[in-house]
Amino acid sequence: MANTVFLSGLLQVTEVRDIPGLGIVIEAEVFEREERTSKAWDDRKVYPVLLTGERARVLMTNNHTDERGLPRVVISGRLFRLHRGAQCFVLCKNIQFTGAYGQPLSA
Repeated sequence: MANTVFLSGLLQVTEVRDIPGLGIVIEAEVFEREERTSKAWDDRKVYPVLLTGERARVLMTNNHTDERGLPRVVISGRLFRLHRGAQCFVLCKNIQFTGAYGQPLSA
């Protein structure tokens, strides 16, 4: 059984790669709070996510940011770890843009 995780917050892309056989793979972080000063996982409330396939294409082609640069998103997916010593991340299944810095997107 897999753990399903729901995250909402600001999305910051940390790395974009084109992997043969997978296509575009995006590593990113979701910040629950807008302050990004502390480095500890629990203090920052920041969670690593991985976007592949259609979710990665959506992020690359739909830039829902304002001049400050970070979109507010809701992401759901499976909690995933490559091996016992690795950090957990959320393998994104669904992504929804809820506005730039929490402001509703204009129609």
